[in-house]
Amino acid sequence: MRTESYNALTNNGQGTLDHSLTEKLVGTGNSFFAANLNDAGISIEAYSNILTHVTEQLNGESFDGATLDFSRLEGGKIQIANEVVDEEGYVVRELHGTATNPASQHAGTLRRDNGDINVTVVLRYGKNEDFGTVENVQNIIGIHEYYGHGVKGLSAKSASEHRKVYRLQTQHSTYKKVSPSVIDLIKAGLE
Repeated sequence: MRTESYNALTNNGQGTLDHSLTEKLVGTGNSFFAANLNDAGISIEAYSNILTHVTEQLNGESFDGATLDFSRLEGGKIQIANEVVDEEGYVVRELHGTATNPASQHAGTLRRDNGDINVTVVLRYGKNEDFGTVENVQNIIGIHEYYGHGVKGLSAKSASEHRKVYRLQTQHSTYKKVSPSVIDLIKAGLE
C-alpha cells in the first residue's frame, strides 16, 4: 500500500480503518504484507502509518489499572529503522522519522526528556515477521514497547524490570491471539 492509498482509505489519516480491513492489510500470518516491506511495495512511511494505526486502535482501552493513551508517541507515529545492503555490500540502516538505532531484533523505546516516547521498529532487509498480525503489532509495539518501556518506564537493561514488561504482554487480551513465535519470545523473556 502506498502512502496515497493509506491516506485515501483514512481521509488523510483522520479516519480509521475497520479491524477486518486492517487485518487484511497487516496480514493474518499467511500474508507477507507487513512482514516483508520489499515484497509489499510500500514505503517506509506507509509502513510506519500502518503500524501506528494498528497500535493506536488500543487508545482508550483500560489495561493494568490505566487507560491506554498514545498521545505521547513521538511525532505521533512509530519510527522505522530498516536495514538494507548498500552498493558496496555493507548493511546500513535507513531511518524514518526520528528513528533511533536500537540493537534489538524487534523494536526499541526511548523516553525523551520532554515526555515523548520514541518507539522505533527494526526491519531487517525490509522484514520483521513478528509484526504479521494485528495482535502481534498491538502486543509488541503497544503493550511491550510503548506502555511497558515507555509509559511505565521499565528498563530492558534490568532483567527483573524486563520480565515485568513481558508479564504485561501475557496479561493483555491480544496475548491469546499472538503468533506462536511471539509466545516463544515472551516465554523466553519471562525466564
